[in-house]
Amino acid sequence: MDHTSHVDAYLDRQMAISICSDMGKDACGVRPRWLNWDSMTDEEIRQQTDQFADQVEQERWDREEYAIAEDKAAAQRLADCAFRPNNEMALKFAKALRNHS
Repeated sequence: MDHTSHVDAYLDRQMAISICSDMGKDACGVRPRWLNWDSMTDEEIRQQTDQFADQVEQERWDREEYAIAEDKAAAQRLADCAFRPNNEMALKFAKALRNHS
């Protein structure tokens, strides 16, 4: 391997570590300082990055599902009170839904 190839390989590895560290921060809220980059192969770094990415995607999916469930529950509470238009609770939910939209 010539000097340029060594430099390219080093830079590629540093970029992979940087991406993995960013994904780890997104997944865990902190940089994954517990990982020993020097002892990891390039493939292990790629696999760890994939694990962090999967975790981030699952958390995003869970937040979206939770928001959908909350919206459905609020709509159901409003529907349950809708037949009583003077009901103070129905008016409160209607106002909250309008402010949420």
